[in-house]
Amino acid sequence: MKSSHWLLVFTLLTVAAHGFGTLFHWYETLGWYDILVHLVGGAWVALIISHVLKRKGWRVVCAVLVVTLLWEAFEFTVGAYIRGVYHVTTGLQPGLLDTASDILFGTLGAALAAWFLL
Repeated sequence: MKSSHWLLVFTLLTVAAHGFGTLFHWYETLGWYDILVHLVGGAWVALIISHVLKRKGWRVVCAVLVVTLLWEAFEFTVGAYIRGVYHVTTGLQPGLLDTASDILFGTLGAALAAWFLL
């Protein structure tokens, strides 16, 4: 299968996984679901970077790690802003363990995708 086909499959899978997880509250009720979505999401970002930049290997994994770190910083900033201004918790940033887990599994998903692409 061509890389563009894998990219389409992972795009649909990632969007569906996140949509169903949000709609049916699987992020809150299934402890493993957030890990699964971050694995798939890391692989998805790796496929996008590999497809756009025509790169493979550890550079893709490093690029995904940067994207993951930026995303987690975004979640932290938005969560802190909403908490500070509106005095409500969004669930975006439940804690440091969740953030570390998100980074770890997103990067692991990227590494698996990079290995698959090689």
